[in-house]
Amino acid sequence: MATEVTGQTLSRVERIQQEASGAVRPMVLVAHDLPEHHVLRAIDLGLVSFLYRQESGFEDIKRAVVETAVESSGPCGGVQRVLINQIRTIRDTALVPHGMNIAGLAGREIEVLGLLAEGWTTKQIAGKLSYSERTVKSIVHSVVTRLNLRNRTQAVVYALRTGVL
Repeated sequence: MATEVTGQTLSRVERIQQEASGAVRPMVLVAHDLPEHHVLRAIDLGLVSFLYRQESGFEDIKRAVVETAVESSGPCGGVQRVLINQIRTIRDTALVPHGMNIAGLAGREIEVLGLLAEGWTTKQIAGKLSYSERTVKSIVHSVVTRLNLRNRTQAVVYALRTGVL
């Protein structure tokens, strides 16, 4: 249960899951809000259900947790769970086999966009990652073109909004 779902909250969830077994466990989030830019990362970390704190009492939370435990071995119900499962299916069948995450970005794309977000130049990024400047430009161009973005700044904003940075 959290007042606000932040990147820090999701990082704690990720650490807890890694310490527990390394496997992604089903998660019910209860908070005042789940910002749009954290939804995909939360799903990646096992989100099965989200409840608004101000609208949920003990019985609602208990029901969500019990349903989550039961559904991990049976069919899924409810619109929220169906949509989350569809997103997971897309991730597992269309993205992961191509080395991409839920936001449609590959590891090296995220690494380059992260350095751009920190203000690094193409030359600095190339030096740090042992790529040529042409490779760095090609990676950025690929992201911009594939996601139909206007420029590298918009690519960085996309990565931030989807929660991969």
